[in-house]
Amino acid sequence: MIPNNPTPPQSNLAAPATTSASVRNLRPVPQLRTDVAALIKLWNVTQIHPGTSGALAALSVLLGLYNGSRFPMDLTKLRTLDDGNFQAAISVITSDCRFFEGEVHYLLNLVTGRHDFGDRLENLASDYRLKGRGLKKNMRKCSPAVLVL
Repeated sequence: MIPNNPTPPQSNLAAPATTSASVRNLRPVPQLRTDVAALIKLWNVTQIHPGTSGALAALSVLLGLYNGSRFPMDLTKLRTLDDGNFQAAISVITSDCRFFEGEVHYLLNLVTGRHDFGDRLENLASDYRLKGRGLKKNMRKCSPAVLVL
């Protein structure tokens, strides 16, 4: 028997918080097995701490999952992450390997309602002058840069 008032499916994201110029709220998405919070955490490290070894390690994880043949990851970079960011990196890698639900740029696009995270990852690879990068594109900086659940 179908109930009169069925409960809508639960999202794995909290209700949106207030927006500001530097923070973009995530939109509700279908239930994902991917650790979206860990994925957002890694992205935010690349935006909040640009130029640091931790940002490079987080970017290496994201780019390695985005296109591992162009951006192979040196696993020793994981040593530069603090405990919380290391756990986020391992969770994102595990999610991608065990229950792949989409490329990292697709998932970031999905939870933000954007369509440009592939370009944003390419832009960061160019900013860091990583081997495998393409030509620098005329893109605006990620605005807003930081994502919140």
